[in-house]
Amino acid sequence: MAANVIKISDKNSFRKGARIILFIGLSLFISLVLFSFVIFLLINNYLKSEKFKISLEDRINKEFKVSSDFNDFRWQGTTFDTDQLKVEGFEGAFFSKLRADGIRARINIGAVKRRVWEVAGLDINRINLLIDSDRSTDLKKHQDTDQDESEEARGSGILKHFLPNKLDINQIRVGEFNFNYFNDELNLEGRKFSILSLPGASSDSYKIKIIGGYLWPKGFERLELIDAELRASSRNLIIDRSDFRLYENSSLVVSGDVEFNQSQTAWDIQSNLRDVPASKMLADDWIKRLKGFIDVDLFLEGSNENKKISGKANLRGGSLEAMPILDRIDAILGTSKFRRLSFNDFTFLFERGKDQSWDLYHVYVLSSGAACLSGKLNYRDDKTVTGTYMIGITPETIKWLPLLKKE
Repeated sequence: MAANVIKISDKNSFRKGARIILFIGLSLFISLVLFSFVIFLLINNYLKSEKFKISLEDRINKEFKVSSDFNDFRWQGTTFDTDQLKVEGFEGAFFSKLRADGIRARINIGAVKRRVWEVAGLDINRINLLIDSDRSTDLKKHQDTDQDESEEARGSGILKHFLPNKLDINQIRVGEFNFNYFNDELNLEGRKFSILSLPGASSDSYKIKIIGGYLWPKGFERLELIDAELRASSRNLIIDRSDFRLYENSSLVVSGDVEFNQSQTAWDIQSNLRDVPASKMLADDWIKRLKGFIDVDLFLEGSNENKKISGKANLRGGSLEAMPILDRIDAILGTSKFRRLSFNDFTFLFERGKDQSWDLYHVYVLSSGAACLSGKLNYRDDKTVTGTYMIGITPETIKWLPLLKKE
């Protein structure tokens, strides 16, 4: 009898303990849910407040050394849009001015538990960008006014311990991207590029696809972009491939790597220009004389202060005609042999010197059955400064020399 009483007492104690544990567990769970819900409401209210806009501007300012200003945000659920973003760069910033119109962003609020502001998608109608090496804004005059606003915008009380400290953007679409790039040696204008950007292999890198648009290098023909694939990070820009079209049937392919640091930019770029009519690259008085198609391989290496430009040029299907001296020779000989000289080979290597002159070397010109020329020259200020040449004359040409001498 006593044993039965002990067993019943043990069962009651177990049930009582289980109920207490279950009650505590449920209470903790409900408390956690309520706490999470409260935090969610606080963060949701924070997102739709002016503080979030100021905090976002502060992050952009510190990351890119700029002063940024968003128009008011309009929220619908976890998606917001704004009419415009204006950015002005300080000294040391990558760009001078930027304006983005028609911005729409979708926020993944669930990523807040990982302390990450995750933008599932960012769509921008148009971006206008100015990069001018001579233009900058004084950093000091903005620092003091921005500091107080940014401190307040980070949140206060318990909320600041739960706000994300990282920003991830999963996808960026830009309907139209325009830019102007100016420095002492290179001026570029770009218009109407469409851009898609996706996360890359590392956390701070992006894969970029560019379709369409036009590029105007100063002193060169307008280039029409077919498409391009790039990889970008805070440290470098890798051009995996970019294809351009110019004139009617000419093409330009550019690839390479650009590395950024605080003091300078390092370049390692290769360009291949194909099927350019010689008439498009010659002075007016040579357009009717030198015919053919030009191929150029161009290499750009070095840094801002120590760039090296070199390459190789080749004239395909080339010929020389309408030259008074050739017409005179034919008139003397009574033939039409020299009226039009066709080139079997016309190649040379080139390199730009530190004094801004151009060295042309390994020059080789062959006209089968007529003559061969090889040599080198230095070209500066639109004229030849020095040069060394060797000319070889074929037996077929030599047999005409007595006639020339007799004449």
